[in-house]
Amino acid sequence: MRRIFSLLLIVLISLPARAEWMRDAIVYGTSANYMYPKSGEKLAQLTDHLHEIKELGANTLWLGPIYKSSQHGQGYDVVDHFSVNPDLGNHRDFARLMKRARELGLRVVLDFVPSHISAHHAAAKAVAKKGEASEFFSLFMHAPDGAPYGEHYQEVILGRTKFLTYFWKELLNLDLNGAKAQELVTNAALFWLKKFDIDGYRIDAAWAPMARSPNFMVSLRDRLKREKSTFAFIAEDKAGRPEAYGDSNDTATRHPASSEVFDVVYDWTRSAEYISEWSWTQHDQTIFDQDEGGNVAGLMREALETYRRDDSNRARVLRFIENNDTHRFISTHSLGQTKLAAWMTFLVPGVPLIYAGQEVGLGRDEEPHVQFPTYDPNKKIRYDDELKLWPFYQRLTRLRAELPELRSDEMAFLEVKPASQARKVLAFDRTLGTERTTVIANFGWSGAKVRVGQRNYRLKPYEVVLLKNGKRL
Repeated sequence: MRRIFSLLLIVLISLPARAEWMRDAIVYGTSANYMYPKSGEKLAQLTDHLHEIKELGANTLWLGPIYKSSQHGQGYDVVDHFSVNPDLGNHRDFARLMKRARELGLRVVLDFVPSHISAHHAAAKAVAKKGEASEFFSLFMHAPDGAPYGEHYQEVILGRTKFLTYFWKELLNLDLNGAKAQELVTNAALFWLKKFDIDGYRIDAAWAPMARSPNFMVSLRDRLKREKSTFAFIAEDKAGRPEAYGDSNDTATRHPASSEVFDVVYDWTRSAEYISEWSWTQHDQTIFDQDEGGNVAGLMREALETYRRDDSNRARVLRFIENNDTHRFISTHSLGQTKLAAWMTFLVPGVPLIYAGQEVGLGRDEEPHVQFPTYDPNKKIRYDDELKLWPFYQRLTRLRAELPELRSDEMAFLEVKPASQARKVLAFDRTLGTERTTVIANFGWSGAKVRVGQRNYRLKPYEVVLLKNGKRL
């Protein structure tokens, strides 16, 4: 029986074509719910500014949920998977956005929410009212299933019916092992691909459906890739194979991990103690904010070595310093630290993300919880760029586009001397064939004098030195 299960698992995770275009992707993430202010015209206003995102150097737009939702938030509380949120516009507005994106050479990835639906969804209301007599009862989870992360389940009673959620009482878990939920999710996912020819999905809270029904998520991936072989999946889940999914050496008992199934996964630690822990942290501080005497460079090297792409880990890592769930990095770090962190997202293997507002220093004078920018539709996105971060990010995107070795999976760490300076200076090569870019980065808040290879270097605090085939860029 165990052997049969193992063979079935191997078949289930047999890999269709990867979305290899993601190797070259530079992602700009945003939520149209917040980016522009006028209700009903937000998609149209974003469309009118897509050329600026292209000018920044991004080539892929990740757009937060555009579906009809129950509240004026990010939009993860979906009440209709097939309609555009009227606050954003309508299908015609999204079609116009897609047309303009194609003209600019931008790919478009939508946020997709397979784990749950809103308690205000018509099906949820029907079940709350009628209980098991409702035709939609089997759409939802009503009892624990023993899946990984099950300790986070919470019960919520609506009307006469018990539902399961995770952390958000109005986001009801779908029973993804049942036919009704699988049909709803599959039809919704196919709708936006077939009607608008989108380029991929960022799977919201991918850890949840992967824990509860990994086989369905594999089949969903395969179904969409049969429709469009280049379709990309970005999973909000751990880059490394997580211990939370069971014994990684026993294929008969463990679930496949997102890194084995999808094209891109988040830069999160493997720790089973956390659902989402950024790998560039250490003891509740970021690596970039450690004491000067600490082994800052060593911590970064350890974080980068935690994930290595191989035959089982098909995915690339989404590299970020900010996203829709985080505080603004610059609100708790200096400008020098912020630039160094951004440098690293573009210089190490993976897919770099710029989250809207990051490119103009949102949060620099505000509290860390300020997450989302609202731009003036009559002004350029960069109009409030007093720190001159826009041209800085343009340089990062240009280097990423011009140096193919920065888009490869190859990275080799280099020895830094003396050892005392190696605690704050990290050096590595990025290679592709005969092309080589050497990176030397000072993570310390004081200057450094180091020797790498046969050459000596003097670095300012948080400075990054790049050498192309030995010549300084």
